[in-house]
Amino acid sequence: MKVYGPPLDPPAPVVNLTAAIIAEAARVHRNAWKAYNILCNTERDIRNQLIASADDVYWRTLRHSDQGYNTCTIQTLLTHMIDTYGPITEAERMDVEARMNVPWEGGPLEYAIRQIRDATDAYKIGDTALSEQQHTDKVYDIVLQSGLLSMECQEWRMLSAAHKTGANAVKHFQVFANDHDEVLRTSTAGYQQSPHANPRAVLVPCQQ
Repeated sequence: MKVYGPPLDPPAPVVNLTAAIIAEAARVHRNAWKAYNILCNTERDIRNQLIASADDVYWRTLRHSDQGYNTCTIQTLLTHMIDTYGPITEAERMDVEARMNVPWEGGPLEYAIRQIRDATDAYKIGDTALSEQQHTDKVYDIVLQSGLLSMECQEWRMLSAAHKTGANAVKHFQVFANDHDEVLRTSTAGYQQSPHANPRAVLVPCQQ
């Protein structure tokens, strides 16, 4: 695999050469200089964007008394932010966990799935990422605690361990959650459901 190296400030072309060699050396030097200028300008723009993305108080320890932030590389800025503010605090962890555990009480299951994914992303940023198994278990727990899809939860428990991935859990419960919502919408249109029936059961017409 070819390792990328940033363009360097090129030295001046060697003199006392033939006209053809001098012309080629000049061409190579112009291209190298152009690439180096592009690198410098890009680094400057990205550095300025990073600094502007947060209040100055978060960068203050990196500021030079004379040159400001001009001596800071992009890597220095990113490392500073990650090391100083990246680790998730206990209060933040509790807030993320609380948002992840908001009960699902019916309606689109996508909302519950999104809150789990948002929490998973937050844990990743804090370098305390959830494992695949924890993510899968959380989807199952949210659905189980709702009490709306008891039979579907039992079906999930009976599946093989190899099948119980996060993606399969989402797919499994979304299908039945959508079916559950469809049953409820139908029941409001003139049908009532037996109080002990599963949402996938046959609907009973209302008594006139």
